[in-house]
Amino acid sequence: MDGVKLQNMLNEYRNLPYPEIKNIYQNHAYANLLYDDLSGELGELSAVTQYVYEHLNIQTEDILSNVLLGIAIQEMKHLNLVGDLIRKMGNKPYLISSKGTYWSSSNIKYQDMPLKDLMNYNIKTEEIAIAGYRKAIQKTRNLEIRKLWDRIIKDEKNHIKIFQEIISELDSECVNEKKT
Repeated sequence: MDGVKLQNMLNEYRNLPYPEIKNIYQNHAYANLLYDDLSGELGELSAVTQYVYEHLNIQTEDILSNVLLGIAIQEMKHLNLVGDLIRKMGNKPYLISSKGTYWSSSNIKYQDMPLKDLMNYNIKTEEIAIAGYRKAIQKTRNLEIRKLWDRIIKDEKNHIKIFQEIISELDSECVNEKKT
């Protein structure tokens, strides 16, 4: 694995700030919608714990393990931003889905699988997160909130690019092993 390349990809938006949300009014219905992004089955809390779990289990691959931890930290920032917005809209940032289901560690994929399959699973969950934020964009006219979702989507798309790069490197390593 090219650790420098993956680390550079991870840091691509590090200095791009998240928009500050100042003018928020209570909106319980919109805040309820955000519980899925916060702590739904594939929300930010699940992403954080999934990537920490993967980091812990892939420690024999130092580069990959560190990249997964870095992604988990970015997802923690998203978790904090979504929770803060829910609070500003008048709700408590409970760790529940929009249907009131409590977050559970059963949301984590504990299955052992080849790294390539795991990275494909991660891509799928990032795509679901992006879809959730796009849905949230459609449900508000608040430009500050829309800018926040757009900024988070940039991170999620970047995570997909990182996972795709890892897959590409795994495929390349596999081809090189077959040649020798």
